[in-house]
Amino acid sequence: MTTHPPLTADQQQLAARWFPLAVKLASTFARRRHLVYEDCISVASEYLCRAARAFDPSRGLSPGTLIGVAVRRGLDQYADSLRRPILFSEMSAEGEGIDPPDRGRPEGGSVEERDLVACIRQALPPRWFYIVRRHFLDGLTLEQIGAEYGGLSAERVRQMIVKAVRRAREAFPALVEG
Repeated sequence: MTTHPPLTADQQQLAARWFPLAVKLASTFARRRHLVYEDCISVASEYLCRAARAFDPSRGLSPGTLIGVAVRRGLDQYADSLRRPILFSEMSAEGEGIDPPDRGRPEGGSVEERDLVACIRQALPPRWFYIVRRHFLDGLTLEQIGAEYGGLSAERVRQMIVKAVRRAREAFPALVEG
């Protein structure tokens, strides 16, 4: 990880003044992309500081313009880095905080099946992945999943599964053909 020099007093004031903009952009981005809010705030703060370091008032740019562009670019890069599927065969499940897909199934699964599950996990928000996994891999009914999730109706669970499957198919068109 690259370390940057500390901000000067003027840069700190600029960053403090525009921090609410960075928070707003990160909040909106996290909500729309189904990402972790705290991670987006962290990325936005980093790019806010980068923009504060790069700001030169003699260039005539508004600091809000520079900061807005920098924060959006940083959030986009962060989201793009998450879209690369992390294959199960490339990591240890325990080290990455991922439940092994074959948990509770003595027959296990092939590396290809586990890779597919890991790719789908990357394409879906955690809540949707959990619901899809509990329905298709663990065999729970819609009612059982709804009860686990604090009283969701079976219809709402069904709608979430339909959306999740649609998103997985969009992310992996080969699933539709195969």
